[in-house]
Amino acid sequence: MEHYRHPRNAGELPNADAVVTVGNPHHGDVMQLSLRVVDGRVAEARFKAFGCAVAIAAGSVTTELIQGLSLDDLDGFSDSRVVEALGGVPVAKMGCSVLAEKAIREALAICRSRQEDQGRAIGFEESIRGTAASSASGAPSRR
Repeated sequence: MEHYRHPRNAGELPNADAVVTVGNPHHGDVMQLSLRVVDGRVAEARFKAFGCAVAIAAGSVTTELIQGLSLDDLDGFSDSRVVEALGGVPVAKMGCSVLAEKAIREALAICRSRQEDQGRAIGFEESIRGTAASSASGAPSRR
């Protein structure tokens, strides 16, 4: 109840690296999770939730649990950690707590995609620099 009554890290996250919104159509709950990642770790996490007390509490506790984790650590994150941190969840409300895990999975996919894009861009820049350096030194170019 503490995380429901006094949610932590609620609201928008300016300059987020990933913002995802997931929902549970059966219960009508919706959760938005925003992450800022620095050096492969979650530097900041915020959430917004519309729904029952469990959905709000799950969003709150999840942001606390994942801050500081690496993206690889997020890969192993499961709903059971949320449920344990909340001290249990009624069986009828398990679908609400699962929203946090779904949001993490989607946010992780976005973060990894961005890392791959940045890696390709860095590789491209290095190949251009290598070609320019080779040409400038009189060595044959790679063209």
